[in-house]
Amino acid sequence: MNFSKISTISALLLGGVVGFAYPAFSNPSSNVEIAFENACMANGNVEAMPQEFRPPTFEAKPLPNALDTANAWQTVGENAAISGDYHNAIQAFNKAIELSSGENPELFEQRGWLHYIQDDYQKALADLKAAALLYNEMDNTADRWDTCHMVSYVERQRI
Repeated sequence: MNFSKISTISALLLGGVVGFAYPAFSNPSSNVEIAFENACMANGNVEAMPQEFRPPTFEAKPLPNALDTANAWQTVGENAAISGDYHNAIQAFNKAIELSSGENPELFEQRGWLHYIQDDYQKALADLKAAALLYNEMDNTADRWDTCHMVSYVERQRI
């Protein structure tokens, strides 16, 4: 992996963690947007991308004794999402992303879907695109394509 690619993705993810800001994807010529488009093009073969996607799932789990890891906060977020407490679910995912140093794409995907549920399409798209870029870096093709398809779906919903 070259340094400029790492810098671009790090800038994107740090923008989503520090102060819980969200990266801006409004400029289609930005390096981050270009990286996202390249990741979701399936090596130029759009037809190879699955036509359906699986939205993130939230699994009820017992609450952890200590809230000192990303996994613990993810559990809090999932439980809150299941109960319909989306505000607190998003806050828990914020903390989980912070503790994971922005390196867990599933957390961005889950938080992005919660933003979509709340009709906050800009934040949903920022998180889902961040997840797709991370999945791409991990060579996780199935989850990358799934997330790219979610982005396409959310983009169509906001029109």
